[in-house]
Amino acid sequence: MTAPIAYLVIPLLLLAACAVLIALLTAERRERRAAARRAERLARPGTAREDALAIELAAAREQIRRLQAALAAQKGHAA
Repeated sequence: MTAPIAYLVIPLLLLAACAVLIALLTAERRERRAAARRAERLARPGTAREDALAIELAAAREQIRRLQAALAAQKGHAA
């Protein structure tokens, strides 16, 4: 009695294992494609990330300019 059950269970287990493997490989491929699209989008000029970095750089440059002006004023006042 156990032999006929084994003949049914083992192929079903192998089929289930193959289905899980296919699902994992498909998910990994989908993730890699999404990552490649994100990287391509970020590499293009004019992206939101690039715009945000440009704004941050401009703010940092403005802060440096103000600090240099304050330092120059302090040196001029001390002399």
